[in-house]
Amino acid sequence: MSANSSNLLRVASFDLELAKEIPSGATPEVLNSLRPYGISCAAIQLATVNIETRQISYHPVDMLYGCCNSDDLSSQSAAAMSWKNCEVAVHKLVGYQNAGYIPLTWNGAFFDFDVLAEESGLYQTVHALSWNHIDMMVHFATIKGFRLGIEAAHKGLGYKGKLEGMHGEFAPIMWAGNNERLLELERQDLAAMSLVEKRQMCLSYVHQDTVMAVEVFAASLVNKGFTWISKKGRANRFDLPDNWMTVAECSMRPVPAHSWMETPLTWPSLVGWMAVEPQDNVPSSGII
Repeated sequence: MSANSSNLLRVASFDLELAKEIPSGATPEVLNSLRPYGISCAAIQLATVNIETRQISYHPVDMLYGCCNSDDLSSQSAAAMSWKNCEVAVHKLVGYQNAGYIPLTWNGAFFDFDVLAEESGLYQTVHALSWNHIDMMVHFATIKGFRLGIEAAHKGLGYKGKLEGMHGEFAPIMWAGNNERLLELERQDLAAMSLVEKRQMCLSYVHQDTVMAVEVFAASLVNKGFTWISKKGRANRFDLPDNWMTVAECSMRPVPAHSWMETPLTWPSLVGWMAVEPQDNVPSSGII
């Protein structure tokens, strides 16, 4: 892991929420047919982590949405991030990386950076950024041979998990103010909110996800791993004897294969778009 030599590590935790609703359990074919997804909002949380004490010092967070992040949340211009603002997100992350911050995600190599590359058009820049960042889920999967959600790791380390009453699948619906869809999902509580309140909740949700990643990063380094409870109620252990690896470092390890998995994980299935050499392109959303 490329990091500071002292006990203090600086990280730039990144997460985003989609602007387009994705059907639960959609096949890869359906997912590809729905592109471009758009980005409703994103967050970059800077933090300094003391890996001996688990203490975290948070720095100001970058909340990204609309055309310039200063848009009125009730404005239609904030319906999705413009490609220019997606470029801003990329340049901010690269700038933080050059300043000594370690870009950090959970499943960002497969999902978040894929979407950011498409929406910004900066495929080569985002590919390099993703290759040299710490995706804790990729590290976990290259050791264990299967995926894990960040909430399981977060709760396994003694934290509370995601923002209560909110789920990532609701974010595109809430950001769009689609009350009809919320009522179909029997979320009258969310439908009753104003558009501004809905969008503020989405911003709180995406920010909380970046904080969760920092907390998992810090606590697992101190505890040399974490224990999580499986869906069958079993306690499982993930050991982290050294440091978290970058995606590039993970790529040098074989992904374990399990006979109980219908479709065992492979490196291409783990990192998706990153398995292909990128080419910069015109942003797909067309939103300026």
